[in-house]
Amino acid sequence: TIIQANGLRELTQEEYGQLEEIVRNSFNFQLSIESRVEERQAQREEKASMILIGLFLAGVFGIIGICNVVNTLVTGVLSRKLEFAAMQSVGMTKKQMCSMIGREGLVLSGISVLAAIPLGVFFCRVLGKAILFFSGFSAGIFAAGCGILLAVMCGVSLSVALLLTRFLTRRPVVERLREAE
Repeated sequence: TIIQANGLRELTQEEYGQLEEIVRNSFNFQLSIESRVEERQAQREEKASMILIGLFLAGVFGIIGICNVVNTLVTGVLSRKLEFAAMQSVGMTKKQMCSMIGREGLVLSGISVLAAIPLGVFFCRVLGKAILFFSGFSAGIFAAGCGILLAVMCGVSLSVALLLTRFLTRRPVVERLREAE
């Protein structure tokens, strides 16, 4: 049996404490008291924990995406070592090589984020309906997260381009071309 008492105003913390004391002193274990204030506080805490879980999962998927872009870029460039050596032998500079690799990385980053946007929206909405305690989908927060992810991926791609250029050009062009024979 549930008894609900609705007052004209919300109880103060002191009044609520007095009611809790009365219930506790009654030694009736079937009696309990709940407050709207406590319920709202519990909902806020629940929402905060769901947001933290969502941020953690977004971070994990972001790191996986960044690793995939880096792996694809490095594998593609290393498989074309001979091609880059040949282009350098006919006049390609380190700066041109770095910008070519950097553009490839930026294209990969852009494609990755463009693919992640519709998939992310879809999964957020599907999970939002499946999970009872879902705190809601905020398009603004989602867009900001995608923007941050794109910026990080572009920065990582450009850094990888610099590192790959240094790695590929540390030996003379002639040695790299002879390696193919």
